[in-house]
Amino acid sequence: IPEKKNDSSRCTFRLQRRSRLAVEFIRLRLYEIERQIGFPFGRIPFGDLTTEVGDTALDGRSRFAAGLLLRIAAGRSRSVLFARLREDLKAIDALAAETGVKAVLEIHMDTLISSPSAAYRALEGFDPAHIGLIFDPGNMVNEGFEDYQKSFELLGDYIAHIHIKNGILAPDGEDELGACKWKRVWTPLKKGMADLKKLFAVARKAGYDGTFSIEDFSNDEATPDKLRENIAYLKALAASAQVPAPEQEESAFERLARPERSKP
Repeated sequence: IPEKKNDSSRCTFRLQRRSRLAVEFIRLRLYEIERQIGFPFGRIPFGDLTTEVGDTALDGRSRFAAGLLLRIAAGRSRSVLFARLREDLKAIDALAAETGVKAVLEIHMDTLISSPSAAYRALEGFDPAHIGLIFDPGNMVNEGFEDYQKSFELLGDYIAHIHIKNGILAPDGEDELGACKWKRVWTPLKKGMADLKKLFAVARKAGYDGTFSIEDFSNDEATPDKLRENIAYLKALAASAQVPAPEQEESAFERLARPERSKP
């Protein structure tokens, strides 16, 4: 349910019952180290991630993914936090293996994994069947951009899902020395700095056969119009990335590019 008119980036789930699996897919945004967060099952300290949030989110044998977005707390050593992240991931890896689910982290600015290389450093050694990554080219506009080809070669099977959004760094006045300042601005998919056509081509070449989702934070248009245009654009991107291979099974790109069935 959008929290504001024409805003599809912020949504609220109305849970019909207090169940550990009240929704099939939910990303847990854990905003600051040691900060308490709002969660459908109560307020849980970040420090209890593996014992409380982990058990709650991963309990159950169904298609369920818990995405972890780890923000850096001011005044804390990155190396200490990163070591703690690796320890937490060991527990999550074990829970994922036990319950048959897959946990995913997200490349996100202002976090411990703001780039593909940082994400790989966090995930290295873990089974990609248990822990994966959300690849987000829009977030990489703000921080952490690395060439898509190199990123896919490095991350390989860890890439479990791809967010599609876009943005720019726009001039934002000058500082006291006269140097240009910059600000982050979300844009429509076709008007940002992320080269989505190249992303689709690289993903197709790499054999990616996972899912895509639109996470367009721009609000230049009414949400229904924006969704229609974005879906059409994704289909065009998928079609442009197709490689003829009639002997192979239909890939994610062929499925996405497939024309919609006409309504009766």
